[in-house]
Amino acid sequence: MPTKEDVDHQRELLAIHRGTLAHYLKQRAALSEAHTPPGVAHGIKDARKNIKNIKQILRNWGETVDDMPGDGDGQPVTPDASSPDVSGKQAVLNAPTENIVTPTQIEPTIGIVTALSHENVAMKSLLQHVREPEDSRWRAGWRYLIGETPSSKGGVHQVVLARVDQGNNQAASRATLLLERFPTLQAIIMVGIAGGVPEPSKAETHVRLGDIVVSNKYGVVQYDFIKREADGSATYRHVPRAPSAILLEGIDALAEASLEGRRPWISYITEAIKNLEESDDNWDRPAITKDILHDESGKVVPPPYRKRPNEPQVFFGAIASANTLLKDRTVRNALQQQFGVKAVEMEGSGVADAAWNHSIGYLVVRGICDYCDDEKGDEWQNYAAIVAAAYTRALLEAVPAVKAVAVGGGDNGRDRDEGKSVPSSPSKQLELKARNRLADLLVNTGKAEAGSRSALCRRIGVESSRLSFVARGSDQDFATELVNFLNTNRRYIELEALCDEIAPELGDPYQQELKSIREKIVVLQEN
Repeated sequence: MPTKEDVDHQRELLAIHRGTLAHYLKQRAALSEAHTPPGVAHGIKDARKNIKNIKQILRNWGETVDDMPGDGDGQPVTPDASSPDVSGKQAVLNAPTENIVTPTQIEPTIGIVTALSHENVAMKSLLQHVREPEDSRWRAGWRYLIGETPSSKGGVHQVVLARVDQGNNQAASRATLLLERFPTLQAIIMVGIAGGVPEPSKAETHVRLGDIVVSNKYGVVQYDFIKREADGSATYRHVPRAPSAILLEGIDALAEASLEGRRPWISYITEAIKNLEESDDNWDRPAITKDILHDESGKVVPPPYRKRPNEPQVFFGAIASANTLLKDRTVRNALQQQFGVKAVEMEGSGVADAAWNHSIGYLVVRGICDYCDDEKGDEWQNYAAIVAAAYTRALLEAVPAVKAVAVGGGDNGRDRDEGKSVPSSPSKQLELKARNRLADLLVNTGKAEAGSRSALCRRIGVESSRLSFVARGSDQDFATELVNFLNTNRRYIELEALCDEIAPELGDPYQQELKSIREKIVVLQEN
């Protein structure tokens, strides 16, 4: 028999999907049925399907579930006789409000998630006009805050801030709840603390306590997703999840500003510490003498020279993630050798998976609080949370705000790079089965092999610098990333060019499959 927690969880999901349905019905009513975008129609259909399935689960468990107007499972919606076309609007008006959790006038485009309370407090201190909406509940996965930050072109980012708890499993689950509740989100940023991966022999790459590490195009490496063989060997099986292209461009803009001597995150560090000066905790930067690195023998390793030793340095690179609190310098060093990671944490992979499944972008920003070894302590945690929040605030000011879109979709499209809204709804993308099959066909041709990748990108008109697995990774890694990149960015011409590359290498049994995929791409272009 299901537990009370099981029942409560299903009821929470039911409320979320009803809220999402209300959101789409409101948009359909505003536009009229004849002019409803495909993404809105798809959202209504999908929400009703989920509602029907959850109601059936609860009833199979012997639970009583009320049928709500608009659920779409045979319950009539009484129209307003004074209006010729108000079915969608009346469904929203008739829907009981006690179970509707999605706010009707809040459409954030940026989601920021944290795992720990001091990370949340640090980020909150740098948001403007912070408020807790009435529908934010004190229940697992339901509490959130709404705030704002300036954008690069004089606009404003509407931001939702939420906790996802520790570990990749919880992070993926809570991030999914957030994305379901706010379908207008176009990017989600994981902000908080992490362990650093030092390289004291190389001053330019040596990560120290209080520094900032931001996921670059190589994204997050889930290092506990492995295949373990009988001989003790292991093969890493993580799936590539490239971060948001527009946020990566914002990172590039901040890097260029730093070369010119402008580091806007520094002023936000000061601002955050000032905002929290009444706190019982200490948020100041610890003394530099508290930054101590030991080698394998336990000896203290002196740090290399740094021009600004009391100021955080920003590093860009892959970030390792697992459901493991790492206090082992041997494993830390092995991750650095194999993947070139700059930091190790416990939530980024889950957030990346949730974002990818919703076809939106993500990013991970981490402040370094320890060295992932047996000397691990808490003294640097508050300051590390501050620097991560400060960099995130500066990053959002470096990218343009975009108009809220009906359905959450990837934020990597060309139009969005120009500050325009792009409704990358599921109806404007290849479905998962077609994407996976196209990637498989590419692998079968041999054109996804390491020596052929750059040339393939050039032939189909794709910038290889935008991809993580051109110079490394398996054939399947590259093929999956390439197809998903083109799909998320709505690069239909390049998808067709990829089909043209594949076709001559395939035998007759596979030509029909490829033809079917190509037809779907053509339909997407026409829409």
